[in-house]
Amino acid sequence: MVLPLGAQAASASPELTRQLDAVVSARPFTGAVLITQGDSVLYRAVQGKAGDRALTPDSQFVIASLSKQMTAALVLREVDAGRLRLDTPLKRYLPALQEEWAGEVQLKHLLSHTSGITALDQPLRTRPGEAFAYSNLGYELLGQTVERTSGKPFAALMAALFKRCGMSHSAAPPSGSFAELQQRFPLLVPGFSEQQDGTLKQEEGRREASANPSGGMLSTVGDLARWNTCLHEGKLLKAATYQAMVRPAPGAKRAYRWGPLEYGYGLQVSEHDGILEFSHCGYVPGYIATLLYYPRFQVSVAVLENTAWLPDNMDRIFQVHDALRRLSRASLVGGPAAEVSTP
Repeated sequence: MVLPLGAQAASASPELTRQLDAVVSARPFTGAVLITQGDSVLYRAVQGKAGDRALTPDSQFVIASLSKQMTAALVLREVDAGRLRLDTPLKRYLPALQEEWAGEVQLKHLLSHTSGITALDQPLRTRPGEAFAYSNLGYELLGQTVERTSGKPFAALMAALFKRCGMSHSAAPPSGSFAELQQRFPLLVPGFSEQQDGTLKQEEGRREASANPSGGMLSTVGDLARWNTCLHEGKLLKAATYQAMVRPAPGAKRAYRWGPLEYGYGLQVSEHDGILEFSHCGYVPGYIATLLYYPRFQVSVAVLENTAWLPDNMDRIFQVHDALRRLSRASLVGGPAAEVSTP
């Protein structure tokens, strides 16, 4: 049963539950949904199979670019420890980089996607801090940076962070094929990608650990809810460092399918209809993901799907995720759920 989000436990809303269920079943959806408020589960849905096994709330997915906020938190913890400064050029921490821009681009530019980096051997697209341009490479460089300053492997750093947050089903996996990874992580569900003829093909290619900081980590909807609580309720970062993370960065304005957004460090930041929202979505071959947090209400929305639809239409790809978001937002402001469109 789901409650009107932000309401007391006595105000259960069967109508909202019905609409959320209708969204999840509106198209073939294989994945998991979890909406929580504080420690209370407001709504949970798990649908589909992984091979011959039904998915469960503990099924693991590749969480794609949701990984970025976790990498950002590692960087900021290094700042809190006094081993990093956000206004220091990348060259200081990665002296082997030969590119001229390594002496211009600062860590804060990498965190906010305003570095202008396009590739290691290419000039900057824009001056650092000037404009938003999404960069997976920037986050991979951040992963290398925290390894160097901490003296520990990225996977070990993430394991400690996940343990701190009580996330027992999350990991930064080693390189390997899906079969190799599933031997190590038996709860990891296979990912499928839509082909041009509309069929789905299982992703069996090799995944490289070097992509973990930008989009390769594994988690569950339950662990993602724990992550939101851990991060946004002050358990990971000093207060000033956390505020830097969730504050829109200079130049980091992003055109998005929901309308214009701003970007902090590893998080999208928006405030529409009086609702402050921290968000991120992710897409990699075989998997798509969405994670939302509404600090005023302590409401978390996590959606993980192991089908990556053709990448030519983001509205279609995230159809279910975006409809769940619309219903959640309508409930937060007390609007009638029946007026929120579903796929």
